[in-house]
Amino acid sequence: NSTSLLGSGDIVIGGGGLTVGTTAIASGTIGRILFEGTGNVLQQDSTLFWDNTNKRLGIGATPDTSTRLDVRAQGALSTDIAFRVRNSANTANILQVLGNSTVWANGAGGVVGNTTFGQLALDANTTGVGNTAFGYNALTAVTTTSASTAVGYGSLEATTNTGNTAVGHTAGQANTSGSHNTYLGYSAGQYGTTATNSIFIGQAAGQNSNATNGIFIGTTASTTGGNGTIAIGNISGGGTGTHNISMGQSSGFGMTTGNFNIQLGYRTVGSGVTTGNYNTLIGGDSVVGAVSNNVAISDGQGNKVLWFNSVNAMVSDLKIDTVTGIKIGTATTNKLSFWNATPIVQPTTAVTPATVVSGTGGVVHHDDTFDGYTLEKIVRALRNTGLLA
Repeated sequence: NSTSLLGSGDIVIGGGGLTVGTTAIASGTIGRILFEGTGNVLQQDSTLFWDNTNKRLGIGATPDTSTRLDVRAQGALSTDIAFRVRNSANTANILQVLGNSTVWANGAGGVVGNTTFGQLALDANTTGVGNTAFGYNALTAVTTTSASTAVGYGSLEATTNTGNTAVGHTAGQANTSGSHNTYLGYSAGQYGTTATNSIFIGQAAGQNSNATNGIFIGTTASTTGGNGTIAIGNISGGGTGTHNISMGQSSGFGMTTGNFNIQLGYRTVGSGVTTGNYNTLIGGDSVVGAVSNNVAISDGQGNKVLWFNSVNAMVSDLKIDTVTGIKIGTATTNKLSFWNATPIVQPTTAVTPATVVSGTGGVVHHDDTFDGYTLEKIVRALRNTGLLA
């Protein structure tokens, strides 16, 4: 009407539906999206781009040819937010993607190098870096932990130290100062507050253990296990003795102070063995008492089939198949002896005869031979093996 298209001023279309300011766009660029800028000026920018041919949108840069939606951060810092989703109630961040590759999903966080997925994962982490949390409350109360990974409800929830990995419901939950541990399973290492360099696998494995350099596998394996302990099996290695290896249900469970023991089998070294050291015990109910330096193999009923130490050796009820029988030594060159005699190979007719002492006669003469052996040679052979003094 009164405003010339060739003159100056604004153009109003439809009673204010579109307003163009005093600075017009001299020429447009295909794909750029127009928006209203400062002073109601219609503008365009190269960082807001729509590729209509390939149906791609770029925010922050022209979209990559292989990407449907391409969002670019300003830089590579934790303060450079490339993508963020907030709720409308308290503007809490629901999802963030930062310029340093950190992804936050419903976690407060904000520390460089952390990654979290899950409600309240790493929620209270204020200074710890290099953490990864997946799951509700995973690492939620951690304030200083670094380089830890938590997967599962409440895993590593109260940890304040570094280098822990927890997978499972409440795994390592109350571990407040232990470092470089691995927790796998429901409540594994849950209360191991000072455990270091240990591995806990199984329900409640090492649940109350503060062990260093331990490996605990199985339900409640080594609930109070000591340092350097390996416990495998239900409630195995439950004592506090150090450097023990226990395998089997209740194996080594009562070793409260014994060290350097190996226990294999059901209830091997039961609750009555508390101080023995350097024992190797195999078989159910194999118990040697609170002593040291024993090797024992039992029959599963607490009866020792084989037992020896530096002082004694015992073989009880030794049976070998009825075809072969029992052999002691399988070759003529195997050396055997009895009663502390020097072991020798199997004697032959070449053995040196014993000294002949004349006695009252009989029809058998001392120089008679028996399959080539004289009586003197037989006596010498028996003495050499220790059967005669």
